[in-house]
Amino acid sequence: MLAACLLAISVTSALSEPCAWTRHQLGRKNEESVLLLTTMGGTFPRTCVKEKGARLFPLGMFTEAQNEDTAQLALEVMGHVGSVFNMDHGAVTWSHDQLALFRNIVHRQTEKLQACVGGAAPGTNAALASYFQKLSGILNDKGLSACAWEIVRNEVHHTLLQLQVFLDSRKSA
Repeated sequence: MLAACLLAISVTSALSEPCAWTRHQLGRKNEESVLLLTTMGGTFPRTCVKEKGARLFPLGMFTEAQNEDTAQLALEVMGHVGSVFNMDHGAVTWSHDQLALFRNIVHRQTEKLQACVGGAAPGTNAALASYFQKLSGILNDKGLSACAWEIVRNEVHHTLLQLQVFLDSRKSA
């Protein structure tokens, strides 16, 4: 009987561990991602300013998502970021070591979030999906150019900053 209770407790804590990771580590890993995006490319190049255009990130994206599951929403964001950053980086002038580290952190976050969400259906935030389709469109329309990647890096940086604000607001709620 005691062995069965100990087994149940260990299984329960093992199953809750990924969600504990989400509560305690997601914000920190997101901050690392933001820092890497900042340092791997430096300041936005002057030569690309004319191509930049207005910010694409939908205002209030995360404010409107207050009722959504934090892990599910973060998983959807990280999944989209991972997809965009899996495209060809041949034209970028960034630190390839930092780019690889960024991609690795995004991949690990995605794995941890998938473990937390378990068998839940993938997110269906239409505004978020549309936003990342626009980013992929910029890359494709501009032939995966260095300026296109700078625009995307800048946008994703802004997105992850907004995600951080959302995560921080959920901690205090």
